[in-house]
Amino acid sequence: MSRVMDALQSLKKRMDLDPERISGSPAVYQFHVSGEEGGTFQVRLENQQAEISEGTPYKPDCTLEMSAEHLIQLIKGKLNPTTAFMMGKLKVNGSLQTAGDFENSTVCERAMFREAAAETVEEVTQGPTRLNICQSKRIFLLELSL
Repeated sequence: MSRVMDALQSLKKRMDLDPERISGSPAVYQFHVSGEEGGTFQVRLENQQAEISEGTPYKPDCTLEMSAEHLIQLIKGKLNPTTAFMMGKLKVNGSLQTAGDFENSTVCERAMFREAAAETVEEVTQGPTRLNICQSKRIFLLELSL
């Protein structure tokens, strides 16, 4: 499996953890990904479920074009979608509103970490390391203070 498909599958898993975030209108987002691991991928959001497909099985509501590396960074929360768009790293064909809805409905790692910090149920500190345990999101936030 390619790094792009791995990243999209991890995105799907995060969306599955919080289906209310994708409870809005059904939509199909198509990604034209350039580079060695490029291709065409779709994320379909419907009935509080996310489906990842390679190719074009559905009619897209919005098409996003970017390199494989930028898509992976975006999914990992290391690249802000709005910044990527403004810098030309992300091109949008179709509704900018729909593209913005994708940013809001996808559970990027950075947003989950902020939520986890706010909903910490247990905090373990040992030396410069702090681990926040958050049951409702089933994630852990590890902070190193150097």
